[in-house]
Amino acid sequence: MTTLRFTASARRDVANALTQSGEQFGSLQRRRYRLLLEQAFSDLAENPRRPGVRDDPHLPADHRLYPGFRKGRL
Repeated sequence: MTTLRFTASARRDVANALTQSGEQFGSLQRRRYRLLLEQAFSDLAENPRRPGVRDDPHLPADHRLYPGFRKGRL
């Protein structure tokens, strides 16, 4: 299994997204969003080349794009 590494900025982004989710949609939706993110991270750790995950020429070689995730949207 691959170890995922997160920059301090990425950790802040996830924390801020969860905080904002809770403020806008309530604690239940925040929990659902957190579980979805945890599953995505687990999937990537298990298989970084899983179907749907793709390289992006604008990212470093060891970075991947997970399907369904893009800036500002899930």
